[in-house]
Amino acid sequence: MAGESGIDTTINNVVSALAFIGIALSLTGWLNKQLGVAFFAVGIIVLIYRAVTAEWTKRNIPGMFVFLGAIIAISVIVGISYKGVMNDLNKKNGVPAPGASVDVLIGPNQHRTTVSMPREGWTSEYGSRPPNIVYVRVNAEPFVPYAAHLQMIFAIKVQDNTIDEMQDSRIEISNVFHPTHTPYLMEMTASQEFMKRVLDSYPAMVTVSPIVLPEDADAKAIHTLADVGRLKGYVLVTQGFVMSVKKHTQGP
Repeated sequence: MAGESGIDTTINNVVSALAFIGIALSLTGWLNKQLGVAFFAVGIIVLIYRAVTAEWTKRNIPGMFVFLGAIIAISVIVGISYKGVMNDLNKKNGVPAPGASVDVLIGPNQHRTTVSMPREGWTSEYGSRPPNIVYVRVNAEPFVPYAAHLQMIFAIKVQDNTIDEMQDSRIEISNVFHPTHTPYLMEMTASQEFMKRVLDSYPAMVTVSPIVLPEDADAKAIHTLADVGRLKGYVLVTQGFVMSVKKHTQGP
């Protein structure tokens, strides 16, 4: 009996480990999200199987419910924490978070509407064209119905890791756009001063940040990305690319 009890304990520990490892892997995707879901499913299935097939005198039904409740609670806690951590990382790295949503203020009455990020992300393409055109194509489908009641712009800057990107005042802002279709192309002409910074830092990483603003916001009041929030706007994403420039040298 002692041997059987030890085996039961070992099996229960393994099942618990599978379930908890599955929770971590499936929620974080650190190794493989599908593998995590599989581990979790196997752990729960074995747990239920053992509960159903065990002799009534050996069943620990209250313990099973406590265990399942703990799994659910941990899932909720880890899920909420994971979302917050990923949002912080996305803010730094410019990677759209799955399921990200934006609260948009619509119309003169500032009606708040929540729109979800398209499955393919907020942007489909971004880059530059000679000599100094920077562009971004925004997957603007969620905003098209409200095009007349919001503004869309984008900001560009030469990446500088010594300065907080939200506080960097060396940004340039495009004209105001109203997205009427998707994907929606926005482009701007970078200034000579901006191109000089690109040349001085070559190969320079240039970041592109599409922005949504309420219709009554003054886009000219944006001097840093931090100003967007003060205007009740939203930086959809910040993504970077290496901007190509040609060095012009004087002949003899």
